[in-house]
Amino acid sequence: MKTIMMSLLVALFLSPAVFADDVADVKKNVTESVEFVLNTMKDDSIAKDERNDRIIKRLSPLFDFRAFADYCLQGYTKHSKKATSEQYAKYLELFEPHISRYYLGKLDLVLKSLKDQEIKVTVKDPVRKGKKYIIAKANVLLDGENIKMDFWFVKRNDAYKAFNIVIGKTNLGKAKRADFVVSIKNLGFDKLLEWLKDN
Repeated sequence: MKTIMMSLLVALFLSPAVFADDVADVKKNVTESVEFVLNTMKDDSIAKDERNDRIIKRLSPLFDFRAFADYCLQGYTKHSKKATSEQYAKYLELFEPHISRYYLGKLDLVLKSLKDQEIKVTVKDPVRKGKKYIIAKANVLLDGENIKMDFWFVKRNDAYKAFNIVIGKTNLGKAKRADFVVSIKNLGFDKLLEWLKDN
């Protein structure tokens, strides 16, 4: 369980790092972002709230939260069409802080053990998928265990931003989508908004 949670954190902080006009800069940007996050996590002199704030401020602009939010509703138009324009706008507003809280919550569970673990990240050259998408594959060596990860990027305004992560065989976007659509189908869109606000 500890390894799974740590891999989720690494994936979150690794994937948004790819924000470059030139795809050749991907490896450099990934390395710098991972180093920033890990150094921030390990710094005992930084209070929890300040630590989280630094991480979010550094990485949030590099992530396409709207694309991620839309991906979590993709394929369920019979449900998402029921949302009004006001509901959809509120959904987009709540999605980013929800995802941030979700991952930062897991950060606290693994912070102590992280200090004693060796993490080695190897990023392969990214592969283009059509004109708009890039998939970057990485191997994360965590405490002797090799974890494979795929990071999905979409081109927005001549730059690439992350919008989904696959860890092993687990597609995180699809996993969130399954949670959301169950809420929409059984309880309605307003209940999903309430849940996003409180979780």
